[in-house]
Amino acid sequence: MPIRLNLWTAPNGFERIYISGLNTTDKVWLQKGAREQIKITSGGLPSAVVERALLDAYGLQRLDWDELIEIARTPVPRGKPQTGAPIVATVPFGMNAGHWTSEDAEALDADTMAHPIPEPTTLLVDHREPAELKDRLRVIHNLIVQEEQLEVGDYVIPGLLTIERKTINDLVVSITEDARRLFHQTDAMTMVPGSSVLLLEGDVYGQQRLTLPNIAGTLSYLAVIQGVSVLPTLSLPHSVYMIAKLVRHRVYGLGYDIPLRGTAPKHTAKAAAFVLEGLPGVSANLAYRLLQHFGSVQAVATATEAQLRAVEGIGPSKARAICEVFSSPAEP
Repeated sequence: MPIRLNLWTAPNGFERIYISGLNTTDKVWLQKGAREQIKITSGGLPSAVVERALLDAYGLQRLDWDELIEIARTPVPRGKPQTGAPIVATVPFGMNAGHWTSEDAEALDADTMAHPIPEPTTLLVDHREPAELKDRLRVIHNLIVQEEQLEVGDYVIPGLLTIERKTINDLVVSITEDARRLFHQTDAMTMVPGSSVLLLEGDVYGQQRLTLPNIAGTLSYLAVIQGVSVLPTLSLPHSVYMIAKLVRHRVYGLGYDIPLRGTAPKHTAKAAAFVLEGLPGVSANLAYRLLQHFGSVQAVATATEAQLRAVEGIGPSKARAICEVFSSPAEP
């Protein structure tokens, strides 16, 4: 497998470069340290081995952070091949790639997810699923694959998650030739506790046996009437990544809190107004009026209801709501 660099950027701007294609199942990544040094987190591999692999793969004289960032952001192959395999530097996930393909999905690695599976978790897998898919699942850290003959679904965490995987060819057959097997399968999924997900592997619009009205009717019935989530994947590796992501989210949640608002402005006065805009019923204009009247966010926070009502646009209910925000205890 060729070495690939994938750039991950946190909401606060912190960057890591994840490396896939090395001879390890552990996560390997780079991050910028002090004095322009590059810190290598290499799992079971010596850092020197990781460094040499990168130097050889991309024809570098030394590891330079800016140059590695450029490689990770450049979809054009660089450097010399290893054992006849092309070196591919992928477009970082989250950036606009124009058109994602199954080749892009080959670079997906569930162990480089920003929030991987944190604890050992057992996933029941139907014994009839492809060996390649099961082998790929087995190398995911903390995911324990247990093969069984499942009556409902192909991938199951009892009581929490049931996933049925269909290639496009199987989807067509299960609708047109097999007594509408698909709908019996999805109906059974909805009868067991937990979330029900149908993975459609491939391009459902790239086949001709199902018409567009057939496709629309099928997807609508599954989503709206049966309540099954329908998720497309580009290929088998993409399905593996999606299964790992579904397990992570369903069992352990998102892994971080979604910001309630966008990034606060850096200018002090605008940042203060931004804070006040988070109060109930406070618009941008009202936030500035509060600042002009009280002089600071701290003064607004300590103001009484009567003092708040002296500001144009604040009535009794709004003043009470603002005071409740500043006086309410934090939820556990």
